[in-house]
Amino acid sequence: MWYERLARGTPEMVASFEKSEGKEAVAAMKRHDPAALRKECADLMERILADKDYAATASDPEYNKVTLGELAERELFALRHLQAGQPAPEIEGEDVDGVKFKLSDYRGKVVLLNFWGYSPPVSETKYAHERSLLEKFQNRPFVIIGVISDASRDRVKQASEKEKLTWRSFWDGSSDAGPIAKRWNVQGWPTLYLIDHTGTIVREIDLGDDKLIEQKVKEAEAARKK
Repeated sequence: MWYERLARGTPEMVASFEKSEGKEAVAAMKRHDPAALRKECADLMERILADKDYAATASDPEYNKVTLGELAERELFALRHLQAGQPAPEIEGEDVDGVKFKLSDYRGKVVLLNFWGYSPPVSETKYAHERSLLEKFQNRPFVIIGVISDASRDRVKQASEKEKLTWRSFWDGSSDAGPIAKRWNVQGWPTLYLIDHTGTIVREIDLGDDKLIEQKVKEAEAARKK
């Protein structure tokens, strides 16, 4: 959740939020207790779902048909299943070549789960950093697994070849949020989750949080030696 990301955010990230939301709003968010806010949010989502007529209301009648109930269900799933220390929900699907695989196939390795979409030139810096991570942790228990939202498999294949994107991705379809992204309550791209070698969510992270990745890779290596 955004207030938790702010609490651990870089000065640049905090400054960006202050510019868009205002310094007073950011300061107020940082003062809140995350656990209390999660409970309050869950209670509000339950109230929405309990009111069937309200839950059936379109969140934005002019632009989409997503109901308030659907949004509440996604938020509740995130609150209950996507928090630090919880088992990562299974993902089953096909990669861009149509080959079936599962997230749990990579148990024993640290997984950087990357919800992404191809959007040059905005993403070029991100791609470069991800390539550097794969090079840095080569032959160590670390993988990047993508969940790609795009309208065309061929476009993704061409982009991957052009940008040298070698990590495997679940094909989530759609130019917006596909079923996997919706289940994981993804609200912006990229969204990154770090999952440890036991399949436990470490937390949602920001690109550049390499020290945390290094720590978890070392823990995975230590577990292999036992």
